Amino acid sequence: MREAGHTFLARMGKTKLRPGGIEATNWLLSKAAIQPGFKVLEVACNMGTTMIHVAKTYDCEVVGIDLDEAALEKARANIKSQWLEDKISVVHGNAFDLPFADASFDVVINEAMLTMLIGGDKDRALAEYSRVLKPGGVLVTHDVVFRTDDAAVQKELISGLSQAINVHVEPLTRSGWKERIESHAFRTEQKCGPMTLLDPPGILRDEGPAGALRIMANAMKKENRTMFLTMFDFFHDHAEELYEQALTINPNNAITLGNYSQLLFVTGRDEEGLEFAERALKLAERGQEALCAEYHFYLFMHSPRHRIASGRALKALLADGVTTGGWSFEGNLERLAQEEAPRYEFARAVAEALRNGDASALDDFEEWRDLDLPDREE
Repeated sequence: MREAGHTFLARMGKTKLRPGGIEATNWLLSKAAIQPGFKVLEVACNMGTTMIHVAKTYDCEVVGIDLDEAALEKARANIKSQWLEDKISVVHGNAFDLPFADASFDVVINEAMLTMLIGGDKDRALAEYSRVLKPGGVLVTHDVVFRTDDAAVQKELISGLSQAINVHVEPLTRSGWKERIESHAFRTEQKCGPMTLLDPPGILRDEGPAGALRIMANAMKKENRTMFLTMFDFFHDHAEELYEQALTINPNNAITLGNYSQLLFVTGRDEEGLEFAERALKLAERGQEALCAEYHFYLFMHSPRHRIASGRALKALLADGVTTGGWSFEGNLERLAQEEAPRYEFARAVAEALRNGDASALDDFEEWRDLDLPDREE
């Protein structure tokens, strides 16, 4: 039996196994308005990452249910390691027949589960969620959305995604999800964003630099490489479509604009990348200096007409102690290396300075020193 994608990624060391990453999970939890004393159910709780976060953050009781006994064993160990056995319990069970009384829970959390249910099985699960929720209770669900209404394209995406993760899936359109969920007497509020499960910046954001390195080291082992690259290639091949989908829904999200600009620059589409990077810079809010540094880096490296202005901005940000932490510029650097660009070593040095905050090595580069000179022709 082939290993399911989420099980494989967990074995690689990935702790955030949701399509939209921790950013999407946090938005969902904010909408649940969990209060101390609430009783929360997580369906398909896996290793317990979200349950532990919820119990710690909201001081409430959490119950998890999953069909995978091996995942539940890991969840129990994780719960014990956090001294949360008085707040969290897990049971082996099925979403179609939840072993709980009617009106038992204030909140039901269901992340990346409904997408993997086909046809009427979605309704069977939703009916159970509705049954165990108290009157006025909240269901939060995190699933995969089609941007296109074209049935042929949907069929192709279903086939590709199912093969990539070794699990049959059935995403719906945004309106499709709304209609399906509301048919079970729920009122809905929706938010859509990019698929970040295997997006390198998303992995860094969710797992941190050490976690991302651990995942990549495990994934590149001979016995894991083929499956990891199959999954990565599918998500990478559809990255542009996913970013466009997110921007159709929210065209003024600075992070999505910036991530999309990086993809465009990495793939050599500089004029398009320039447009999105400029928009991202204008929208980055006060206190988001790290984002500004990322976007200035793209412009500094890939746009000759921004070289002086963005270079000076980077110099000022580094002087103020701004870093980009675990953000990866490897795609940008790989492109420069492949082109044998004369600025490659300089670009790598700037990227390293942004990562660790130490800009002293940059003074060895004439271009960096020249940024202090009076304005000149670009």
